[in-house]
Amino acid sequence: MTTPRRTSLAHNSDAADAAFGAAVALNAEAAEGAPEWVQLLPAGPRLQGVDGRSWTLSDPQKMIVAFNRRGLDLPIDFEHAQWVKAPKGEAAPAAGWIEALEIRDGKIFGRVAWTQKGAAAINSREYRYLSPSFAHDARGELIEVVGAGLVNRPNFRQAALNQESISMKELLKKLGLPDTATENDAIAAVDRLQVAQNAQRPDPSLFVPVADYHVALNRASEAEKKIADDGAARLKAAAEAAVDQAIRDRKIAPTSRDYHLANCADQIGFDRFAAMVKDLPALLPDIDVQIDAQAGAQTVALNSDQQAVAVAMGLDDKAFAEFLSSQKK
Repeated sequence: MTTPRRTSLAHNSDAADAAFGAAVALNAEAAEGAPEWVQLLPAGPRLQGVDGRSWTLSDPQKMIVAFNRRGLDLPIDFEHAQWVKAPKGEAAPAAGWIEALEIRDGKIFGRVAWTQKGAAAINSREYRYLSPSFAHDARGELIEVVGAGLVNRPNFRQAALNQESISMKELLKKLGLPDTATENDAIAAVDRLQVAQNAQRPDPSLFVPVADYHVALNRASEAEKKIADDGAARLKAAAEAAVDQAIRDRKIAPTSRDYHLANCADQIGFDRFAAMVKDLPALLPDIDVQIDAQAGAQTVALNSDQQAVAVAMGLDDKAFAEFLSSQKK
């Protein structure tokens, strides 16, 4: 998750007239005292600082929503002490508290309840200008107002990270940078990490998630198995038909049926058997051979002459047929 960046702005009246408007001056020449309503941010969408930095405020209403969602008054301190001194454990007293925000012509104004010290500093002209502190994302889009500071310095200042997020020192350590590194150094280090991370991301056109790979592999395996099973079933049926036909043609003995079927278990064996019996002449006696393929047994039927001989010898048809077959081996 990207940590929002906190920025504090300090400016004088001359710079403010061009970039932010004169409303940031807290004590006008009439010396009417500490104002109840103060301008925190100018109208967007582009906010230009006197030091060249710029930000974007494309939706002022979201600043109001963020303030209301937070549900806490925002502190106005002296010289952004909440960002500079508080992280070090030093005192950072409030000069006032922002109790409400509203939009006026695209500008963000805050209603302030000043402390005695804050009001006195403004009335005595010890401090004349207000520098807002706000959170923004890496693109410079403002996210929310997080406070403000009474200042007299005319230029912008970058605030330290607030106490709700990681300290700058700890962040630099995690990035492998020395304590003397600047925020720009930290941003550059983060950019390098993002580039390295993007470089390590696999090309989706070259790689697929492991889960998707296994699903596809299982489907392919199942399809291959089905094809193999269907092929084996067709080969078995063709082998049985070829062997049984060879038996009917008296080219092989019925008792060798299982032997030839075993040899026809693969395509190579089947092709060899088919080539063998193609031009093979009838080798067995002229008897009617009936194939009971389902039972795996062979029954024989004698012709009328053979049946007469069997009766004369007192043998049944089966015994006489077996006798004839044995005589031809």
